[in-house]
Amino acid sequence: MEKYNDILSNYRGIVEQTQKDAPRALNEIDGILDEIRSHIRGIDREIFSRRNELLIAIRLVEAFRIFGWIKVCLACGSYQSVFRELRFMLDGVAQACYIDLNHFEASLVSKLEVYRALGDVGGFIGSTLFDRIKGFEKKQTLKKLYNELSRFVHPSIEESQRWIKQARPEELVDSMKFNRFDKDILDSAIEKCKEVGRMLVSIDDYFVRESLSKINLHRQT
Repeated sequence: MEKYNDILSNYRGIVEQTQKDAPRALNEIDGILDEIRSHIRGIDREIFSRRNELLIAIRLVEAFRIFGWIKVCLACGSYQSVFRELRFMLDGVAQACYIDLNHFEASLVSKLEVYRALGDVGGFIGSTLFDRIKGFEKKQTLKKLYNELSRFVHPSIEESQRWIKQARPEELVDSMKFNRFDKDILDSAIEKCKEVGRMLVSIDDYFVRESLSKINLHRQT
């Protein structure tokens, strides 16, 4: 309980300032989830019926949990965590799309074995991964978004200077201990959330189209 109270005391001020200065920020995340739900409801019935054997279905469901956690991070000023989670979602959905398309008739257990094997090989993330997904029309947009998120995530002199300049010299050490509210970074994080939400839908749209092509080709043979 004592540790819980420490957490409350450290972040209560940030949460209250977020509510005061950005009252609709968390509603933006709810809007993203509504768009993903709408997309899922419109997925072709034949593909939807296979959802229990699709890695990409698992990743889309997982996105709801992650966006829920992102709301907590935004409220507490943990913006770097938001960018990391967004990048994870892009990797996860792209990996699932690649494996599902290239092992379309395999069981979920078999696909997980492929997942493990590709992970052991390495290079199954980021641009190297995205280049494996042939014919995805928004590949360059995906790469650009991923690279932008990477710049937010990796430590840099620009990122460090931003925090240092905002603190008074006599409070520098103490002010670096905990998160701080930053409207500019909050706005940027929300915009990236929207971009990632749209990209998840685009990747799944591509997956559905390619899957239907595979099904139709199999029926013709």
